[in-house]
Amino acid sequence: MVEDNSAEARAKELEEQFARENKTLPEGFESIDGNIFYHLQLKKSEKLMFVCSQLEVIACTRDERNRNHGRLVVFPDADGYIHELAIPMELFAGDGALYRAQLLNRGLCISPEPKARQLLSSLIQRSMPAEKVRCVSKIGWYQDKFVLPSEVIGAKESERIFFQGVGTFQNNFSVSGTLEDWKAHIGKYCRANSRLILSTSTGFASPLLAIVGVENGGLHLLGPSSLGKTTAQRVAVSIFFIPQSLLTWRATANGLEIVAKEHNDCLLCLDELSQVAPEEAGNIAYMLANGIDKLRSDCLGARRESVTWRLLFLSTGEIGLAQHMSAGGKKARPGQEVRISEISADTGAYGIFEELHGFESGAALSQTLTQACQRYYGTAGREFIKCLINDQSAKSKICEMFDHYRRSLVVHTACGQVMRTAKRFALIATAGELATAYGITGWEEGEAFWGVQSCFENWLQRRGGGELKEEMNALAQVRHFFQQHGESRFSIWHDSEDEMQSQKTFNRAGFRKAPYKGGSCEYFVFKEVFENEICSGLDHLYVAKVCALNGYLIVDSENRMTRSERLPSHEKSTRVYRFTSRVMEE
Repeated sequence: MVEDNSAEARAKELEEQFARENKTLPEGFESIDGNIFYHLQLKKSEKLMFVCSQLEVIACTRDERNRNHGRLVVFPDADGYIHELAIPMELFAGDGALYRAQLLNRGLCISPEPKARQLLSSLIQRSMPAEKVRCVSKIGWYQDKFVLPSEVIGAKESERIFFQGVGTFQNNFSVSGTLEDWKAHIGKYCRANSRLILSTSTGFASPLLAIVGVENGGLHLLGPSSLGKTTAQRVAVSIFFIPQSLLTWRATANGLEIVAKEHNDCLLCLDELSQVAPEEAGNIAYMLANGIDKLRSDCLGARRESVTWRLLFLSTGEIGLAQHMSAGGKKARPGQEVRISEISADTGAYGIFEELHGFESGAALSQTLTQACQRYYGTAGREFIKCLINDQSAKSKICEMFDHYRRSLVVHTACGQVMRTAKRFALIATAGELATAYGITGWEEGEAFWGVQSCFENWLQRRGGGELKEEMNALAQVRHFFQQHGESRFSIWHDSEDEMQSQKTFNRAGFRKAPYKGGSCEYFVFKEVFENEICSGLDHLYVAKVCALNGYLIVDSENRMTRSERLPSHEKSTRVYRFTSRVMEE
């Protein structure tokens, strides 16, 4: 049974706890009229020095490896609101400016005197309360509990769990309205709209990554402006976060590493791909999907502990990743395109909408959803987590649903890249159907899978089929060369020496043998041209193999990619690549 660990319940508990009298302070410190003073011993007298407003150290903290020790403090601000903050001990190194900045930010009054600031550090470090708290440095799953910055969802045990972040953590987790409000004003308008179903289901899917073991990845809704792409993101954000947590791509890779950690086991939404530098876009896609930050050293030159995360991310933009990278002179790799699946935001009806639910236009429905997301948020995600924890058969149920939807999306002949992407869509469908079964979405059974399947089919169609992307790209690059230079750079094959000498071919790539009595045209390509020009940026051995398998290339009797041919005006045989007319027909 999930106990009430909400922020409201904890605030009441803190108020009662803070109302106690005779708080224990280290020797030399005294609480007087709601402030803490220190008895400073002078040569001939004693002086009371103001240190800070009322503050109490209530627990010692450490992580599951008995590292990252710290102190848990509580204090009221000027309005009487009780703050609770876990301070890592490492922040006391040096002058302690970092931990004081966090206390000041939350309303603690601290003396500006250098001596008083030293005494504040002494007060917190010397306090050794009996209570022990297990700290967690990032949000998301910790054992069978789900840690949020201001609460922990899950059954209480003998040891309390608390979130302890280093630096200023952007707490975008909050609640407004009820679950019924969210269902009535947001969830119901997602019905019969595949893109909204996809984005909403993706919002529920990230907490399932750890359960199923699916890798990180992203979805990218692309299309012209004013289709409603950002509205789909706002709907997804409302599941866990406040509206302001919708971020843009306008960031560096280092900045997004921090953001990714803050969204561990949750959905990360990034709006408008064009705002990130083209040369960084591909690296960021890899970084978010790989779930680990860049390897760095600490101030002593030792390897710094890596930051990791699990998440799905939902992106939007008027163009796709490959097109954006090409603007910066970069070429998108198939691995990048597998990690971020591009789906057309335009359904062909009303922008991202297929069903307007009685509204006069897509713009009107979009505006209504935007306003609703400003008022109702945070409840659906918390209820989903509580249902997962309460459901004793959740893991087996999720794995069974995931396997069923994965097999329903693709056939066994699909390539590995399509299968990997299908797993992500299957997980999203599982999350949407599970949230529906828990009574969170208000949708009919099967509706989540319908929406996800529609988007998966759109992705597969945009991709060009179920073959390996590397193979598709290789064939396309070879075809492009022949379509561009099939006549201008290939000399016509003539048996007569005079005829050969009469034609002029600039920058010759080989010979073109036209059919005499029916048959098809063949191209004899010089090795250097094929390997250095046609296969530029690709492995020429792989490209030749793909061309041979697809009937573009004629191999020799020993199955070698090049053939020994006696070319016109050549006295000796030369090894060349012999292409069929199929390279121009497809």
